[in-house]
Amino acid sequence: MSLPGIFETDLRSIPPVPDLYVHEQTPPAAQRLLDLAADRYRVGIVWSGRTDFKQNYKRAVSVERFLPLARIPGVQLYSLQKGPCEHELAEAGARELVFELGPHLNDFADTAAVA
Repeated sequence: MSLPGIFETDLRSIPPVPDLYVHEQTPPAAQRLLDLAADRYRVGIVWSGRTDFKQNYKRAVSVERFLPLARIPGVQLYSLQKGPCEHELAEAGARELVFELGPHLNDFADTAAVA
């Protein structure tokens, strides 16, 4: 994070970045889950990165760490988890607390569309 200071970066020296493409429409199955809690504060969670990344253990947590948040009135948790760790939600017995969006998201644009 100190590189911009070292290189004396300012807004004029940052090259333009193309806009992130976001789908116009949320995937229908994901939208149905979002609509179930339209009156609540929606919080997306991911508890693990790529499992074949050597240092994933430094950034991954247990899904159970998030579950107390699901019990806060007015809050609805949504799993954005993809890949081999998706099953951990069911193993924790948390499918009733956390809505699973991961299976309905195909790319980062889908993920951005549900935000």
